[in-house]
Amino acid sequence: MGSIGGFGSVGMGMLSSVMKMSEGMRMQGKGQSGIDNFQWNDLVNPFTNAQISRQGGDLRSEQANMGFGTIVDAFRGGGTRGIMGGLGQAYNQRNMVNREVGANFDAQQRNIDMSTAQYGTKIQAMKEKRQTDELAGFGALLNQGMGMKYQGFADAANSFGALGQMGERGDETGGWGNYFGQESQRYN
Repeated sequence: MGSIGGFGSVGMGMLSSVMKMSEGMRMQGKGQSGIDNFQWNDLVNPFTNAQISRQGGDLRSEQANMGFGTIVDAFRGGGTRGIMGGLGQAYNQRNMVNREVGANFDAQQRNIDMSTAQYGTKIQAMKEKRQTDELAGFGALLNQGMGMKYQGFADAANSFGALGQMGERGDETGGWGNYFGQESQRYN
């Protein structure tokens, strides 16, 4: 009767090993499929199309030009001497305002460029981290599947080894000969 229990253990071991191999191959295929079909993510830099604000600068230039016109009108009232004496100073003042407006535009553009570059670097790091993590997960699934598959093969080999050992024991220990002898006597 010990042989029947042994066959049951071997049978369960074989079933378990086949299930483990099957699950391992499924996991391995899923991991490989994930790697093969991996989609690289695109992240968008929100500063890429940012533009400088011209409204304040344009308003300041417009006011400077209106002030310049008012000053020139006032100098006309003073005659030629008034125009010649104050016109250079009025031009200098208007040019100074224009330079300040231009410098403001440059500062805004530098800030946009810096923000674009910084966020671009941040996006690159985020993409690399996400993609590395995702691919590592697929690789771990692939490795775990291979491990389960090979463990299933090893379990099957062990089960066959146990089956072979049962047959080698012979009649005296309840091996194959005893098993088949008992079975044939049971049905007679």
